[in-house]
Amino acid sequence: MIGDRWGVTAAEIARRYPCDDFVMDPVLQAWRGVTVHATPEVIWPWIGQIRLGPYSYDWIDNIGHRSPQEQRNLPEPALGQYFTTAAGRPLVSVGDLVMARRQLRNLKRLAETSTTAGLS
Repeated sequence: MIGDRWGVTAAEIARRYPCDDFVMDPVLQAWRGVTVHATPEVIWPWIGQIRLGPYSYDWIDNIGHRSPQEQRNLPEPALGQYFTTAAGRPLVSVGDLVMARRQLRNLKRLAETSTTAGLS
């Protein structure tokens, strides 16, 4: 399908992930990836902040509100808590490709900037 992957290898797609134990039969698989030069401990808080903003094109998918550019020290996500949502329709993956690419690049920039600034 067009738009189903960006920035990932065939090996990464074939790999088994912990979430595979919870989502046995996904409606849609859209693969997105970016290499971030920071430790998981630095990256994870930024990923967790997707609960606060989309970190993509805020003027489109966040009604013009800017996603936080500083860490907010959120608690760890709880089991069953919404983290982020997607529509789950195959046609969405083409549009999502553009949005997810922007999101991942923004999170990469923020994580790498906080690493170089010693903010981890």
